[in-house]
Amino acid sequence: MNILSKIYLVIILIIFCVFSAQSKDKIVFTCALDGSMVLWEKVMSLYQQAFNDLGYEFEMQKVSRGRALLSLKTHFSDGECGRKANLHQTSFGKNLVLIDVPIFKANIGVWTLKKNIDLHTFKQDIKTNDAILGLTRGSLKINEFYQKLMTTNIYEVNTTKQGVQMLLSNRIDYFSEFDAQAIFHLNEYDTNNKVNFIGNVISYHYYPFISKKYEHLAPPLTARLLELVTQRGGAFSAQDMFESIAEEQNVPLDKSKS
Repeated sequence: MNILSKIYLVIILIIFCVFSAQSKDKIVFTCALDGSMVLWEKVMSLYQQAFNDLGYEFEMQKVSRGRALLSLKTHFSDGECGRKANLHQTSFGKNLVLIDVPIFKANIGVWTLKKNIDLHTFKQDIKTNDAILGLTRGSLKINEFYQKLMTTNIYEVNTTKQGVQMLLSNRIDYFSEFDAQAIFHLNEYDTNNKVNFIGNVISYHYYPFISKKYEHLAPPLTARLLELVTQRGGAFSAQDMFESIAEEQNVPLDKSKS
């Protein structure tokens, strides 16, 4: 092969590589985590690394929980950053494939301005009295849990921030939410530490889901995410978020609201 032929092949290879890089498919996940949270950055970075290793670009879009469900049902997004493992068995997730790797662990806690309230007293209060319980719209499992308790006086808010603000203004008696989300906004708005943490009512893991359009990616994505999650020592949690904040600000970890 002469020198001109070699140069020609090199040029063709460069053009092919450039074209391949420009035409790389992008996977878009919806996510109901608060975009300003450290946890958002950690989860997004994990997905970006996994998809990049598989030859795909990755983008994570912040939406409300209710909007995320609608996006999945209408094929607006290619997947979801984290939901309960049985989402694909519901009408919202029938077009999704479970990626069987727990990405983050969530506790569902309860907060109130009332004094001397424990979980037993709380459950009695929302069943037998006129106490108003605030929940974030789109939280299927949380709603299901409280429906089993025969809770009738439920007020749905659009965001965790709105729920925290309504609790602080006495417009609701209790607010039940994911610990990472609630504590993040309580640290921002409850500057006088008026809100009391009652306890956690549910704990479970959240898993990624991908559209059946990309079903062929499920096995390699599962394997890569499992490797990455194992390397970091397990699924993310609210504790990861607050340890990161304390480390960045060089201050002791404040657990007063958790």
